[in-house]
Amino acid sequence: MRQGEVNAAIAQFRQGLRLAPNWAALYVNLGQTIAQQGHDRAAIACLERAIELEPEGVAAYWQLAQLRQQQECWPEAIALGSV
Repeated sequence: MRQGEVNAAIAQFRQGLRLAPNWAALYVNLGQTIAQQGHDRAAIACLERAIELEPEGVAAYWQLAQLRQQQECWPEAIALGSV
């Protein structure tokens, strides 16, 4: 995905969250996209918000575990992977 497309996707996810602020899937998608740009803190915040909104959802846990693995935060990655 080119940078312009990534920026457009982020803008669309943020617009969606203005319209539906409790939609966990949008936080997951935003977090994943922001993580691809290397903005780990913002991505983690999005993924944690998704988990707060939908604790039974798998996608946010999976994405957060992947991000923590990339950061070599092994205990967190393992704990998230076993939820």
